Amino acid sequence: MSRVLPLADRFLASRQSNDEANRQALEGATAHMAAVTEGLRADLGQVTASHAGLYRQMNEITAKVDDAARDARAAKDAAASLEAKLAGIVATQARLQLLLTVAVALLAVVVLLLPFLFHAVASR
Repeated sequence: MSRVLPLADRFLASRQSNDEANRQALEGATAHMAAVTEGLRADLGQVTASHAGLYRQMNEITAKVDDAARDARAAKDAAASLEAKLAGIVATQARLQLLLTVAVALLAVVVLLLPFLFHAVASR
């Protein structure tokens, strides 16, 4: 038994020192993990902030594109309206030109017939 007690004492002492070393290593690892976790949280905060900025810019660009599309549709509608008005003006111009041609032709006939009419009235 006298031999077992010193052996057991050495075993318990080495076990206690191993347990202490393990505890210190675990505390060091825990502190390191806490620092890494804090760094990751800070990085995630920066990423979140940059994403928020990107989302804001994307929403602004989307609004500008929507405005440009709305303006383009309005310009297209205005152009179509002007084309319809122009077609009406061209049709009216064609009718007026035909009317003027007929009026000039009738006036020419009247001018050509006037001497004959005056001659017939004078001879009576």
